Parts: sequence; structure tokens; C-alpha cells
Amino acid sequence: MELGRHRDAAESFGHCLRLQKEKYGDQHESIAQTLISLGHAHAKLGDFAESKACYTHAITVLKQCYGDYADVGKCWMKIAEIYLKENREDQALRCYKESLTILQTIQICDDYAWSVYQGTGECLLCLKRPQEAMAFLDKAFSLANKIKDINKISDSQLMTALAQFQNGEEEPALKNTREAISLMLPVLGDGRKSQSVFSAIDFSLNVCKCLLSSSKRHFLPKVVDSLYSYYTHPYHSIKDCWNA
Repeated sequence: MELGRHRDAAESFGHCLRLQKEKYGDQHESIAQTLISLGHAHAKLGDFAESKACYTHAITVLKQCYGDYADVGKCWMKIAEIYLKENREDQALRCYKESLTILQTIQICDDYAWSVYQGTGECLLCLKRPQEAMAFLDKAFSLANKIKDINKISDSQLMTALAQFQNGEEEPALKNTREAISLMLPVLGDGRKSQSVFSAIDFSLNVCKCLLSSSKRHFLPKVVDSLYSYYTHPYHSIKDCWNA
């Protein structure tokens, strides 16, 4: 159903884009947002080449009309995220740097800023550059606290823990992992939230990565088991096995 919805969206945005191009041409400001929406739809469908092409075209149009501003940076960030999914970390980092340059110019504090810092940190971590990664993850963690987003706070803590493990700092890494687990337990236990299951899976996988990197790796099988029983509140099991 989800794929069908995204496919319908891609077709609708594609049709809209063709009409706009016929009326205004390829470089008119009116097509920029349609290109961005079409890029989002293609990304959801896994059509990464098409998605990157849309974002790149949107960057060209936006820069021509307005210069470097937030939407240009967001397009660079989206391209970076796709490269990261494709395991092309060097290209991802190049795009994150483009987004960071714009972010530092406009000085905003929101979800976009957090995503850029968090993504850059994750990218550097994949490139085995944990010290540099932690500098960006610290900024992401500070922003997450400012905007009071529990999911973002725990994501930044877990990613920081992975960087600390990679840098040989097990004690602070375990502390960050414990705090992230404690913070997320009430959120993930709330079955009323429609995306709780998806958050649970992502969160659990990151916890597993942290445990695998630590002296607590022998608890990993119990944590993996908890993934198969989400609706019986597996995160209490994670907490119990952590404190065992």
C-alpha cells in the first residue's frame, strides 16, 4: 500500500512537472518545489538515480533564482542521505559539506540543522573517523535537546556511543547507550503511535550495534529476541538484560 501511494505521488508530481516545463521552461522558480517533491517520492520508491537527478535540478533552479538558502541546503542533504544508503560515503560527505556551508550562513536551529549534523557524524563514522564524527554528533545532540525531540536525542546518543566505541572509549559509550535506552522506553512502549514499530526496529538495531561493540556483547541474543515480540514491550527485556 505504501509503495502504491508513493508511486501515485511520483506520477502526479511528474505530470505536474511536465505541465510546468511546457508553460515556464526548465529553469523557472515554480518547478523547484515540484522537483523536490518528485525527488522525495522517487527516494521512497528506491529510485535513487531519479531522486538525485530531481534534487540536483532543483538546486540549479533555486541557486539561479535565490542563491544559497535553506532549500538548497536541504536538497544537498537529501542527496547525501541517498549516497549514504548506497554506501558511497565519500560522495555523501561531499554533499553534507555543501549543506553545512549553507547551514552555517543562515544559522538556523531546526530539524534540518539536526539532520545535517547527525548525518555528517554518521557519514564520518562510516569512514572510520570517530573523533571528527563526535564533534558533529555533539552539535546534533545539543540541537535535539533544544527542540526537545526524544527520538533525536536518543539517536544522537546512540550514534555518539558507536563513535566512542570505535574510538576505544567504552565507559562513556556504555553510559550513552544506557541513557538512550532509558529515554526511549516510554516512547516505544506507546502502541498508540503509528510509527512506534519502525522507530523500535531502528532503535533496536542501533542498540545491537552498540552492544556488539562492547563488553556486553554476550547480551546481544536476548536483545535480538526482543525484536520478535515488540507488542509485549521488548524494551523492558532490553533494560532487564542490560542490568543483569
